[in-house]
Amino acid sequence: VIYDTRGAMGTLQKISLEDGKPEILAPQPIPGNFSTWSSDGKYLIYSRQGKLWKFDTKFYQEMELFSIETPILRSTWSPDGTKIAFDSGNTRDNGNMDVYIINADGTHLQQLTDHPKIDSQPHFSPDGKWLTFMSEQSGNRDIWIMRIDGSHKIRLTYDPKMDIWPRWSPDGKKIVFGSQRNSTSEEQINIWIVNLEKQLGKGPFDALIAKESIS
Repeated sequence: VIYDTRGAMGTLQKISLEDGKPEILAPQPIPGNFSTWSSDGKYLIYSRQGKLWKFDTKFYQEMELFSIETPILRSTWSPDGTKIAFDSGNTRDNGNMDVYIINADGTHLQQLTDHPKIDSQPHFSPDGKWLTFMSEQSGNRDIWIMRIDGSHKIRLTYDPKMDIWPRWSPDGKKIVFGSQRNSTSEEQINIWIVNLEKQLGKGPFDALIAKESIS
């Protein structure tokens, strides 16, 4: 787990889930949002001032990795560390946000979604071939998946309540997400799970997309 300690003497630290011991990564907090580990644990990526930044945890060095015309918010590494997916856009006044992918060195930008509403919060599948994301394509905030080239978009949730922040399970068989289903207030978010085999049928995705996918 990575976190920063606030205040004049704040530091960027990580803590082991096994023994609970903290380790200082940087002598001060990183002024960024939505930080994400690389698969080898050597780097962090995060957004600041609408740009994507990379931090080397060994040499305590920070560099600007990538930027486009619209602000970048959330990002995620592919399991093999070769790709980074992120969302970018303007969410104010019912604005638009889309999902993009680049190489880990900041090259070869591809836009994966192109919709007048919000597509955001991408997260890689364990095999690195798919992304799950939140989309308003249906008129409601639902959980979707797509290939990392932007093809074969599949809607997974259909509840009228808001579904957000999808994350793939390590075995690739489930997606966990936050939802307002069964909530007693708009601020309450509950944890739900999509069982992909139950939702789409057993077998690899390639055997199911002909029936389920949306071009």
